[in-house]
Amino acid sequence: MILKQLIKYDNAHAIEATWVDENDVVIKCHAYSNHPEQIAMLRADLGADAAEHEAMIAGVEATYVPPDLPPADELAGELRTALAAEYERRMQIIASGYPPSERESWPVQTAEARALLADPGAATPWIDAAAAVRGIDRDELAARIAAKDDAYRVIHGALTGARQRIEDAIDTAGDDAEALAAIDVEAGWSEELP
Repeated sequence: MILKQLIKYDNAHAIEATWVDENDVVIKCHAYSNHPEQIAMLRADLGADAAEHEAMIAGVEATYVPPDLPPADELAGELRTALAAEYERRMQIIASGYPPSERESWPVQTAEARALLADPGAATPWIDAAAAVRGIDRDELAARIAAKDDAYRVIHGALTGARQRIEDAIDTAGDDAEALAAIDVEAGWSEELP
């Protein structure tokens, strides 16, 4: 791809770049606005040619005026809604392998498993029935349930902690619309978490 021309529009804060192949056939023509993301894309698309045209690019880039931010309370509300949705999306990843009716039994399963592990004589009707149908020992099933519950609690706790940390950032920003606008509810979650 060969850069054929780079022109600055006279009637808009934008630059058009045209690339051709070795036969001078246009293979890409794109207009880039003065928005910072568009300017970054232009520089990336230009690659080594960007330095040669930096004055033109910087001139268009300098014309960018960020839009006015909505009121802080509106931003905070939007962030809280988006944060709740992101948290639920991540939580559903953990639970997605289990049907809702089985998830409803988790408190019963874990209570019986913990009781059985603490007292071999504990009454565990759910575990007894499930172990019998599966053909495994009830103590083994209780240990598996407890291990899954322990792993779930760690992930659930970490996700909840991340959500609460982002909520704290929203609370700390208060009426500062710029600080609120800088909060990304999709960032700051541990890489190991869903």
